[in-house]
Amino acid sequence: MNANFTIAGIAPSVQEATLRPKPTVAMSKIQLSTSTAGKLFFALTDFDPNTPNVIGMLFNGKPVKIRKNEKYMGTNTADQTEGRFKAYAFDVPMRFLNPPFPADYTIQFVLGHMEGETFIEEAKSTTFTLTIMGE
Repeated sequence: MNANFTIAGIAPSVQEATLRPKPTVAMSKIQLSTSTAGKLFFALTDFDPNTPNVIGMLFNGKPVKIRKNEKYMGTNTADQTEGRFKAYAFDVPMRFLNPPFPADYTIQFVLGHMEGETFIEEAKSTTFTLTIMGE
């Protein structure tokens, strides 16, 4: 089964995610914690905005909470602007960002939908990279 949506890339700001998402983000741990409050943004392309989407996240291959201490998050792309991506914030699990730096961390999104209380996985996104340059 194919997912109803794809993740185009990640970015350190909603503006960059909307216009220029990338496969890699590089920053220091302090920049991540102070300028973005431990959040990054992913850019989503939705092929059918009328179908509700649900996203989970793998950080270095391990399932982690994606946002607001939740395992999964839903999206609403009904108001997606033509020619732009829809951007959503996600939490970077700061507890995994330990020296020595520089260090690369992988981020992959699990795409699917909910049936009742059960998450149904449809696909996984491309793997993206967060490079932490230093403290």
